[in-house]
Amino acid sequence: MATSSVGIDGLVSGLNTTDLINQLMSVESAPQTLLKMKQSDTQTFIAALQSLNTKVASLGTAATAASTATSWAALTATSSATSVSATATTSASPTQVSFTVDKLAQRQVSLTDVFTDVASFTGSGNSLTLTSAAGSTQIDTTGITSAAGLATAITNSNAGVSAVAVQVTGGYRLQLSAKQTGAANAFQLYQGTPADVTAGTATSKSLTSLTAAQDAQLTLWPGTTAAQTFTSTTNTFSNVLTGVSITTSAVETNPVTLTLGRDTNALSTLGSNLVSQLNLVLGEIGSQTSSTTTTDATTGGTVVKPGILGMDSSVSTLQQQLTAAASYPVNGVSPSTVGISI
Repeated sequence: MATSSVGIDGLVSGLNTTDLINQLMSVESAPQTLLKMKQSDTQTFIAALQSLNTKVASLGTAATAASTATSWAALTATSSATSVSATATTSASPTQVSFTVDKLAQRQVSLTDVFTDVASFTGSGNSLTLTSAAGSTQIDTTGITSAAGLATAITNSNAGVSAVAVQVTGGYRLQLSAKQTGAANAFQLYQGTPADVTAGTATSKSLTSLTAAQDAQLTLWPGTTAAQTFTSTTNTFSNVLTGVSITTSAVETNPVTLTLGRDTNALSTLGSNLVSQLNLVLGEIGSQTSSTTTTDATTGGTVVKPGILGMDSSVSTLQQQLTAAASYPVNGVSPSTVGISI
């Protein structure tokens, strides 16, 4: 009987079965590897577009800021006196005016007469009334037994007056201060209700004036027949020049010269920001579309690899449009005349 034998082909033939199996597995996984590479390229492409989009959005913001006529009409104010400052909006016009500052706005500050107890100050009606141009405010003093409590009640009312109790020889005084400046905020204190004040039966409390309520005042074109006086409840005047707010901090008997001119710093910032954002976009396009060259390790030949966005026509179109827009004359004036060049 013939005897049969069993053997492994590689053992007999010398075939490297391990390499063969690895090669077969490599061939099998090739499509998967290509897909992973494609996915990586796509993710890189998307990231590049997102980066470019962010810079384009910033350029759009800068372009919007520079697109209106008012953006290029910014004015700055210069005063000949350090005590006078001014701000201008886009509705203002370049000009120069002179004026004196005659008065500064003041708040009324007054002292009551000396009193020994709350009851004697408020009377049997347990009521005080503060009057001003805005109307009358009643202060109920029921249950208040101290000068400090009385001051707190006045301050917490809606009368627009703050109060503090001061202990003096013989008792207390209340120092009353208007919360706002201006003649319209002058006040008077009465013992009684608002109805009593209206009827003329309330008792007016004697007040010693420390500071009188006063409006600020300036005179435009002083010393001329055209002199015009302006007043304000605060030290800021918004009714002298259209679009201009003038703030004063000291009386100026000598004429102050206020000059409104083009704000060259603001205009420079507006233009430079636009150019900077444009350069960032063009720089991003350049870096993402530039080709790179390498040397093939096997053949020694040169391998040219396009930039990640180099084959995208929309990016190329964007670059061309931005370059053209930045070079296009506006009203016959080339951008290069104001320092914009590509």
